[in-house]
Amino acid sequence: MGFWDILRKIGAATTQALAVLLLLNVVVGTYSAYQQSREIYRQEKDRSDDERRKATQKIAARCNVILDVEETLRGCLARELEAYEKQANTNKDLQAQQDMAFWAQAVFWLTGLGTLISGFGLYFVWQSLRQTRQAILTDREVGHAQVRAYLSIDTQTPVVRPDTLPKHEFNIRNTGQSPAYQVAYIAGFDVLPNPMTPGMGHIGGIAPDQDMPRLSIAAGESTIGQAFGIRELTHDDFDKLIDGSASLYMFARVFYDDVFHRRHETSFCGRLNFEPVSGYVGPDPRPWLVTMTVDQNRTYSN
Repeated sequence: MGFWDILRKIGAATTQALAVLLLLNVVVGTYSAYQQSREIYRQEKDRSDDERRKATQKIAARCNVILDVEETLRGCLARELEAYEKQANTNKDLQAQQDMAFWAQAVFWLTGLGTLISGFGLYFVWQSLRQTRQAILTDREVGHAQVRAYLSIDTQTPVVRPDTLPKHEFNIRNTGQSPAYQVAYIAGFDVLPNPMTPGMGHIGGIAPDQDMPRLSIAAGESTIGQAFGIRELTHDDFDKLIDGSASLYMFARVFYDDVFHRRHETSFCGRLNFEPVSGYVGPDPRPWLVTMTVDQNRTYSN
């Protein structure tokens, strides 16, 4: 199991645990608030009953005296009840303000906790979606790699002779599972100093405005390519090739599009090695043993 798979599992488990904790917190908080409201109601009722009993005794005590001539018992009771109601309303307003402040603070902290938990949940969901997207892209790339076209260059050692233009045929083969489109190539021979100039890149290339034939190669099929030198090889050229002061290279570069409209390149580069054959007698006019070493720095496929 990969690191990202483990991270996704941890994120999912953490999100589920946070959801369960949030649910439990809501249930416990709701039940606690319910019990607290019942207790507050009981306490408030007991307090109101007690205050009402005390107020009755106080009013009876105040009105159970010798009244003024202008005041009757009814007037005394009305005055004392009005004063009691004003005091009770004032106490209730104060209690309501205190309760409102308490619940406002509770809602604030619960909202903050919910926001924090939601933030963690969104972060892990984002991470999960990000990794899912990466997995989809990876699967898509794997799918493309499995069905796309792959062109390879198959060649033998070229035959070269003095006073002759070098030329050679090679195969361009599609080893992939789908056709290759807009196939174009450039190939040839080139005599270069030995050792090669430092920093020299690919041998041969296509100019941006160069018009080249385009063809398609079906899966499993191949076509013939041809490489030509730009001039005939002289005896002086062969002397330099044999003594090692120069090297003859054959190169081929193939450009093509796959079914997903992506551009690819396959390149081949080989260095021809010349060794004199002493005492050779036969119909083959070559007095040299020619082998070819693949230049790994300039042979690749993408």
